[in-house]
Amino acid sequence: MKETLIEMIQDFYPYAKEQMGFNKPVRIFLRKDIQNAQDPLGKTAFYDPMNASVTLYHMNRHPKDVMRSLAHELMHHKQNCDGRLGPEIGEGPVDENMELSKLEEEANMAGFLIRRWEEDCKKRGKKWPNAYYDYNLAKAEGEEIDESLSLQEKKKKKKKKKKKKAKLKKKPNPWAVCTVSVGRDDKDKYEKCVLSVKEKHGIKKESLQESKLSNNSDYDRSLDDTSESDTVKDHYSRRAERVFEKLMEKYKTNKESEVSKDG
Repeated sequence: MKETLIEMIQDFYPYAKEQMGFNKPVRIFLRKDIQNAQDPLGKTAFYDPMNASVTLYHMNRHPKDVMRSLAHELMHHKQNCDGRLGPEIGEGPVDENMELSKLEEEANMAGFLIRRWEEDCKKRGKKWPNAYYDYNLAKAEGEEIDESLSLQEKKKKKKKKKKKKAKLKKKPNPWAVCTVSVGRDDKDKYEKCVLSVKEKHGIKKESLQESKLSNNSDYDRSLDDTSESDTVKDHYSRRAERVFEKLMEKYKTNKESEVSKDG
C-alpha cells in the first residue's frame, strides 16, 4: 500500500500546488505507527510550519482517506506560505480560538480537491494497482492489514468449492445407475442406458470419468495392479469379488498342502 500511496501523492502534489497556489516546496513523510493506528482517536496527519513538512499516518487506512489528510495539511502549508499560520495562532482548543477555527475550516474544505483530482485522474485514464495486498504479501512487506480481508477471501474460495462439490453430488453416476437397472450382460443395452442417463442429467463426457468396461474389461485387469486410479467407483465391487476369490483359492491351497503334510 505504501508504494501505491507514494505514486498517488506524486500525481496529486503538482495538481494541489496549482489549485492552491502555494509558492514554497513542502516535504511529505509517510509514518507507520502501530500504537497510533490502534487508537480510535489517534493522529491522521500533521503539518510542521517550522520545517514545512507534512507527516501522514497511513497504517490501516484507505489510500483515498490518506489523500484527504494530505489535502488538508497542504492547505495549512498554503496558509503558512501566505503568512497566516504563525506561532501566535496556537493549537487550540478550536472553540476558544477564532483564528485557528477559520484556518481549520479552510483546510477541511481542501478535502474537496481530492474529489476533483479523482475525476481528473479518470479523464486522463490514470489508474493504480490494488493498494491492499493479500495478507501474506503485506506481512512480508512490513504493512499491517486487517486480517478479516484475508479471511473473507478464504471464505469466498470455500463457498466456491462447496458449490462445485454440491453440483457434482447432485449428478448421478450413469454407470452405477445402469449397472443396477439393466445390468452389464447386454453390452449394447448397457451403453445406451449410460448415454441416456448422461443426456438426461446434462453430464458431459469430461465431467465424469468414462467407463473402461468396453475397452479394458474389468475381468481382464491384473490383480497385482493396485493403483487403478482410472477405474470408476462401481468397478470396485467386481474387483473386490475377484480379490476375495483369489484369497479363498490361496487359503484352500494352503489347507490342502497342510493336509498332505499331515498325511
